[in-house]
Amino acid sequence: QTAPVALFRFIIHPAKFDRSVENLFYVAFLVANGLARVNQTGHDETTIMLEGLAAPEVDPTTSTKYQHIFTLTMAKWRQLTKHFALKRPMIEL
Repeated sequence: QTAPVALFRFIIHPAKFDRSVENLFYVAFLVANGLARVNQTGHDETTIMLEGLAAPEVDPTTSTKYQHIFTLTMAKWRQLTKHFALKRPMIEL
């Protein structure tokens, strides 16, 4: 496990909107496969925490899945880039 990181600080590429959308898409797969967890904090901030390198065993008869829906427009991307004062991306592909 890792310490939680602000989700949008994690996915936003400050120079490339399309890369930010792609990063959000990849995060969805990490969460769906149990490799990451997304949480809403009490301060109205969404965080992500990596769970480990191996997907956990999940019993589909007893597990509960929740969905988070995010909309990332170009205007929101610009706002988040400024809010987090991002100069370099956390994810560099």
